[in-house]
Amino acid sequence: MTMIYIRNDKTDPFYNQAFEEYVFEHSSLEEDLLLLWINEPSLVCGRCQNVFQEMNMPLAGKMNIPVIRRTTGGGTVYHDRGNLNYTMIRKRREGCGLDYDSFLAPVI
Repeated sequence: MTMIYIRNDKTDPFYNQAFEEYVFEHSSLEEDLLLLWINEPSLVCGRCQNVFQEMNMPLAGKMNIPVIRRTTGGGTVYHDRGNLNYTMIRKRREGCGLDYDSFLAPVI
């Protein structure tokens, strides 16, 4: 399998979410893409999550931890410099549902 890695040394969580969305919207998807990135402390929630149910908003504000909504689903996660995040962007394969093992294999 051929894969393109796009280097991103930014740790700004707002930039990183926007960068991920931009790459997804503007890539040709001729080859699979892999993005690796690290965020400064932040709370990132899925597009359908209720932030007031998922996190302690007053505490996040008191601690100056930004809350960012991503365009994809999933739950709320805490990011900081201690975790490595990854995004794989692939062309949809005919007859295939979402196969998480195929996304995890290259990272593992």
